[in-house]
Amino acid sequence: MPIEGRGRHLDPKQILTRDRDIHLVDFKFCPDIYPQQTLEEAHNQHQPPIQRLRTRSLRGISRSNKVTLHVILLGVGGTIYNQYTITPLLNLGIPTHKVHQLATKLHCHAIKS
Repeated sequence: MPIEGRGRHLDPKQILTRDRDIHLVDFKFCPDIYPQQTLEEAHNQHQPPIQRLRTRSLRGISRSNKVTLHVILLGVGGTIYNQYTITPLLNLGIPTHKVHQLATKLHCHAIKS
């Protein structure tokens, strides 16, 4: 599915290296009451590889890679957080109605697990 405002490329190899962005997506379960600690741990965990990815430029010597970390949290009891679940999915460019469908499925999965 193409993202609004971006060109359509069927094969990522067709995108020029200097025009590529790197998105790291980390999905984590967390305590229903305290998601902030899990969020902080995820950012700390991924900081070294993000720094390496930024400094090994694919865009040329004078430009750094654009690296974005998307941490998606789901409470172990099935809690869906607006700030920690819905917003990161929307930031990936997923349409709102699809984000809510996915959140419902994640909620059901967490409850069954």
